[in-house]
Amino acid sequence: MSRMAVWIDRIVLLRPVAALLIALAFSYAAGLYVVTAPRQLRWLLFISLFIGFYAFSIRKPRATIIGMFLFLPFMGLIRRFLIPYMGWATFDPLVVLVPSVLGLMGFVWYYRRYFQGITELNDTIIFKLVRVLMIIHFIQIFNPLQGSLLTGLGGVIFYIIPLLWMFVSREHFDEELMKKFLGLLLFIGCLGALYGLKQIYLGYYPFEEMWIRMAGYNSLNVGAVVRAVSTFTSSNEYAAFLVISLIIAIAYLLRGTMKLKVIAVLSLPLLLYALFMTSQRAPIFMVLATIMILLALNARKGIGRVVTLLGAGLLVILVYWGITNISHNDNDLIAHQVNGLADPFNEEHSTLGLHLDLLVDGFVRGVIVPVGHGLGSTTLAASKLGGNGGSSEVDISNILISDGLIGGIIYLLLIYHIFRAAISYVRSSQKNYLAFSLLGILIASFGSWSIGGNYSTVAIIWICIGFLDRVTGLHSKGQQPVTAMGEGRLG
Repeated sequence: MSRMAVWIDRIVLLRPVAALLIALAFSYAAGLYVVTAPRQLRWLLFISLFIGFYAFSIRKPRATIIGMFLFLPFMGLIRRFLIPYMGWATFDPLVVLVPSVLGLMGFVWYYRRYFQGITELNDTIIFKLVRVLMIIHFIQIFNPLQGSLLTGLGGVIFYIIPLLWMFVSREHFDEELMKKFLGLLLFIGCLGALYGLKQIYLGYYPFEEMWIRMAGYNSLNVGAVVRAVSTFTSSNEYAAFLVISLIIAIAYLLRGTMKLKVIAVLSLPLLLYALFMTSQRAPIFMVLATIMILLALNARKGIGRVVTLLGAGLLVILVYWGITNISHNDNDLIAHQVNGLADPFNEEHSTLGLHLDLLVDGFVRGVIVPVGHGLGSTTLAASKLGGNGGSSEVDISNILISDGLIGGIIYLLLIYHIFRAAISYVRSSQKNYLAFSLLGILIASFGSWSIGGNYSTVAIIWICIGFLDRVTGLHSKGQQPVTAMGEGRLG
């Protein structure tokens, strides 16, 4: 054996030792850094979780997707819990943890498709429109009208990253996994409802009160009562998650097995009461409208659907009358809810007029500046990174503002084809609660599909869209959807 070969063998044998020494050196440096600057522990936690998630995604992408999602509904609680130990910062690296891993997974998909020539499933009009929308989003990162390139880059988290949930669910979700995912959502929704009611009636924990003061979250205050945020990052995200959980329970009740019907009956009172106590009116209107539509679709014949729709409409009127006549007993949350529902056009009790003004203003801004204001102009990035703009609170007008006329038109076409696919799936699955759940979620969440600040619910919506595109794409080609994909490697 030559001297060179001997040296190579020695180097190979020393690799584990070298790796161990490097790991020890890194651990020592990180520990020393954290001791001298405890607030930077968030970065150490971010790096550890990021490496763990991505390493796991290579072999177990489906499990990683579920694991990343599970982080989102509890991210707000985790961040608040860390405040006494790590302090509070305007920018928290934990917020970009899941987007960072998801972005890498998206890059792997891009590399496989355009460099390795690996194509997966059938290409559909929905998937093509999503890719076109992503290109427009990417171009708008550099739009100078938003005031700062950092604002545009910040918009990536709120607009581009959510679309990547569709990519991964389209590739890895089958009907069996999707059903389990919906069950998981209902379970998390019930947990969130219990914790939210605890915050209302028993108060916030000290670390949560500290967060409210430090973050300046004044909109939580309704009279002498503080709204619930549960485990989520905001009260809006909490309410949106409750809406999705409610729709799943309704689908269980209408088309589920007896076991699922029992689960629905047990969970619906809790979820309905928790949603009412969020003191937000729009989610209640969306839930009632969605229930009417699902009841009508559940009828077998045209006449039956008309009768069901009329009956559902009467039921909604009775429910609305009952809600608006509830005695609020000095509870400011109930008073705020009842007064707003009873007189939605009264500016003293309702913000409906303000929301309508924002919506109209959003469309006007989008038409006046057809080239768009920039990707981050309608996101939190605009206020935090010194950009120009503001949200209209509805995704259609937001995208019209950010992406301009072309982006707005592409998004409207995308919405049309998604609803068309959802209705097609319902018709082809007459007794399938899964199809009903997906359509209901899309209807109840309409207007907030791309509100990226609702981190968990926007992920749910695009996971549903990705699965829907997968299964309807297979049906359109006369194929049966795969029900046991296995894990496989991501890259």
